[in-house]
Amino acid sequence: MKQVKLISKLLLVLIIALQFFSFSSPEPIDNSIKIVKKGDGVYMYLSQSINFELNKTNINNNCKKQLFTLIQQLKKNPEVKVEIGVHNDIRTKEDLSQIRANALKSFLENYGVKPDNVIAVGYGVKKLINDCTSKKKQKCTEMKHRANRRVEIKILNPDVLSNTIVVK
Repeated sequence: MKQVKLISKLLLVLIIALQFFSFSSPEPIDNSIKIVKKGDGVYMYLSQSINFELNKTNINNNCKKQLFTLIQQLKKNPEVKVEIGVHNDIRTKEDLSQIRANALKSFLENYGVKPDNVIAVGYGVKKLINDCTSKKKQKCTEMKHRANRRVEIKILNPDVLSNTIVVK
């Protein structure tokens, strides 16, 4: 049974990866990235956030454009190592966060980002950012759920960004 689940997950990742090959060359919508110190970490924020639809793993075209902006920046700064952290809302299947993180890592690698420079982490619902913590709560709007169902890009070696202004 465990092998069937593993095989189905691998097939899903393969299908997602095949979607990327049909997309045209990288064209960022803009190249504005903010580097922000948050808590004890340093994060990259794109002009638009990268989100997934509920219980889906495909990357929509708007997110792809954002990812191309990230790819462009990572290629300009090949020494930067990042963690792609994917979070779920309480309604999302728990194992999807790691599948989504792996899909994003594959997307970046397919467009020339070094595999060793990207770590994919699926956090599930461990780090919710609002009060939508129970499936029974009716007060949670779709916008709040979407905020929890997010992607964060953490810079693992911010010391290499010595010439970059970090917003605190």
